[in-house]
Amino acid sequence: AERIAAAAASGLLDATTERHAYIPLAGAVLALTPLVAGLAGRSRLVKRSLLPAGACLIALTVGRTAQWRTERALWESAIRDAPAKPRPYYNTAKTLLREAQEFDRTDPENLRLRHLAEYFLVLTLRANPGFHLAHGALERELDRQGRLDEARREYHLAIVSHGEAFWRGEAQDLHAGQIPGLSVGL
Repeated sequence: AERIAAAAASGLLDATTERHAYIPLAGAVLALTPLVAGLAGRSRLVKRSLLPAGACLIALTVGRTAQWRTERALWESAIRDAPAKPRPYYNTAKTLLREAQEFDRTDPENLRLRHLAEYFLVLTLRANPGFHLAHGALERELDRQGRLDEARREYHLAIVSHGEAFWRGEAQDLHAGQIPGLSVGL
C-alpha cells in the first residue's frame, strides 16, 4: 500500500501497478461513501454534482476498458502513457510472441508477429540496456531464426547484465530491469 501511495503521489502509477490499487481504492470509496451521503443530505450543490461526477467516472471506466480489450492493447496503451519505461515494450514483445504461436511457423502472420516482437525487444533494450530478460528473449528469438552470432551476443549481454546467477536459477528474487549501474530511467 505504501508503494502504491508513493507511486500515485509521484505520478508513476501505470498499467503495471494500477491493478494493485483496486482493493485499497475500493476501501477508500466504501469509507468515503457515508461522508458524501452525509454531505449530500445537507448540501444541494453536492446533490447536484453527484450525478455528473458519477457519469464522468463511468465514461472514463468504459473508455479505459475499451482501450484494454486485449493484452496487446493494454501494453500498447502503457507504451503511449510511459514511453521511457522498458517494461511495456518487453510485455508487448512477449504478447506478440505468444500470438505468433497460434500460427504455423511458415505462416506469414507468424513471421510478421515475430519480427514485430523482435523490434519491441530492441526498443526495450534502448530504454534500459541492462534489462536482462529482454536480452534473454531476444537471444532465444534470434537463435530460433538461425541468427546465431547475434544470439550469442545477446546471451553474453544478458549474463553481463545480470550475472551468471540468473542463468543458474539462483537470482529468482531479483527484479528485471533493476541492475545497479546499468538501469536507465526506470
